[in-house]
Amino acid sequence: MEERPLTRPDLHPNPDDATFPYRYTGEVRSWVGIGRFILGLPGHVRIDAPDALRDYVRGRIGEFVV
Repeated sequence: MEERPLTRPDLHPNPDDATFPYRYTGEVRSWVGIGRFILGLPGHVRIDAPDALRDYVRGRIGEFVV
């Protein structure tokens, strides 16, 4: 919400989950931007759906060279 205030209507409280207190349910046009956001917050984002986004992020994680 801080960086993207226009997402505010798509963020919903999730009081039953103390670890992830908010849920985003908006439309995403490309996995690139949201994927970058997710990868920048390890441990702070859980992907419930869609599977295609989960697969995209897993693929990007596989590109890391350690």
